[in-house]
Amino acid sequence: PKHPPPCNTPTNLVAVTMRMWTVLLAALVPCILAANVNIGNGMLEVDVGLNRGEASVGVGVGGASRVELCNVNEESMTGVCVKQGTCNNDYLGTDGINLGLCDQKDSAGIDQYQCCQTVNDCGSKTSSVVSYYQNPSFPAEDRDDVACNIRITARARVCQFRVEFLEFELPRPDGIGVCSAQNHMAILSPGLRSGLLGSSNNRLCGINTGQHVYIPVSPGDDVQFVATLSGVAAVPIALTPQPFASSVSYKWNIRVIQIYCDDPNYPFAYLQAPSGCLQYHTDAFGSLKSFNYDGTSIMAPNQDYAICIRNEGDGPGGRTCSITYRAINFGVPVGGSDAGPCRSGALVTNPLPGVNRECCLNPRSSYVAITGAGAATTFRRYWCGLNFGAGGDQEQITSRIKPFVVNVRAGAHTLADLQSPPGTTEPFIGFSFDYKVDSGICNV
Repeated sequence: PKHPPPCNTPTNLVAVTMRMWTVLLAALVPCILAANVNIGNGMLEVDVGLNRGEASVGVGVGGASRVELCNVNEESMTGVCVKQGTCNNDYLGTDGINLGLCDQKDSAGIDQYQCCQTVNDCGSKTSSVVSYYQNPSFPAEDRDDVACNIRITARARVCQFRVEFLEFELPRPDGIGVCSAQNHMAILSPGLRSGLLGSSNNRLCGINTGQHVYIPVSPGDDVQFVATLSGVAAVPIALTPQPFASSVSYKWNIRVIQIYCDDPNYPFAYLQAPSGCLQYHTDAFGSLKSFNYDGTSIMAPNQDYAICIRNEGDGPGGRTCSITYRAINFGVPVGGSDAGPCRSGALVTNPLPGVNRECCLNPRSSYVAITGAGAATTFRRYWCGLNFGAGGDQEQITSRIKPFVVNVRAGAHTLADLQSPPGTTEPFIGFSFDYKVDSGICNV
């Protein structure tokens, strides 16, 4: 299915039943529990047991006969059904929050299970199918200096983590867009050989609420989330140009979903991203933003990643024709030989003698790569500078190239690249787009 199953239990908890049996192995080899997942007419075997001898969320050795996911439609309250009285103890290995009753009952058919949300404390480790990482005082903000890390282990047959920043408000980056060593969150994984954002860049800071990333994993991989906060740096509180609107309090609430790839009946199967995509948008329309975007902070240097959008329309057969992007805000840094002629964003080619190439390709420049054209802009591939093409912020660019992918590259810009005249920093704030997948009758 493209979307999770509808809510159909009396307690408004969506449950996907996982029936389990025990596979006996030789002596000294830990018991491994497996499950059949019944969803509609589909049948899927999913490992919900032990990984390398460690008990997983919602599963006890020789214990529960069934495991259910609950609240799969509620991004901030997804959980696992567990026996009553076990949600807030060592059975989970992490803190648990009781969200209500599941429709599942115990083996005697008497007591209903509880929907338990897995929340990771600083220093904890889990292999839960769905888990949360929050600042220590969440939902309240924190102001103290803190170093907080967790580890999430990839389960058998899992190939991706989808990391959703439900809330993310950390101190802003510095004057050239770099997250400081004292105020950032880093995500580290064996599958991120070039860094989370590419170019060995693993750090996030500023505002990333509503963003998400995909992390490629292999079973058994440990993905680390490391937050380092000083408690004294300014945190943006607005997405409008208000440079003095800030406080020193910070907060985050992150949901991590383990994706069982190529399993069409898994509740979150529709979220599986194509290979190579740091972000994957499944809706026919929505918004795209650069990381750490708050409307005032400079776009981070040293990035190289791809944003992918599902190539399927809302009409019969899901046919698509093209995709249209409209810039809400656009300011992508240029540097080196691009700093003068390509600064406005209107030119396709850098006209300087001896350059003779497209704008945006200097190593100190950044770009958003979309192959398309607009009403005021001729066909081009790379977009940078202070405007989204010749039409400025009101320009709409249409692309017919499939699959729908936006490549983002940020060069090693310097403070001098950002200033014109010297001492006055240009608003190279990154990008904020609206997009719409165009479907129906296509004009070729």
